[in-house]
Amino acid sequence: MRDILSVLNRYGVLKVPWSLWAIVALQARHWILLVLVVLSARRSPDTVRLLGDDFSWFQLGLETPILFLVLAIMQRHPEAGRFIRALWRRGREIVSIAALLNLGWVVWFLASSYYWRPWPERVVLLLGLVDLLILVSVWRSEHYRQLFSEFPESSSSSKQEALK
Repeated sequence: MRDILSVLNRYGVLKVPWSLWAIVALQARHWILLVLVVLSARRSPDTVRLLGDDFSWFQLGLETPILFLVLAIMQRHPEAGRFIRALWRRGREIVSIAALLNLGWVVWFLASSYYWRPWPERVVLLLGLVDLLILVSVWRSEHYRQLFSEFPESSSSSKQEALK
């Protein structure tokens, strides 16, 4: 019984696992960098230089779909509206879209490189492999299928069932 309660949240549905948070962090890495730079700009104005010419604003745009999943995670409670519930039900698709967009960017980046530099290309290739693993794991895992199919019931629907 204790094991079952450890994976359920207070609304009786599966908790968002740490692995999903890791997926979100990996797929929103440029957004996290942007937030960290903005937050640290007061202490050290030099950090703003990270957002200069080398910052990939295009990649930031490609990571936008995963922010919708973050919104759904943060609003996963019985009073959530239909939009949040629809986002949550499409969680695996959102993760997949973000992973495919990142993979597309990786292919474009590596194909357009004039020469192979040791570190940027290796890191980009590694992150592409991680996105591929994320894509496979989200669709092969029964846990993720179950997780994205559950959403806490609204209090109004439980009241209507009690009246019947």
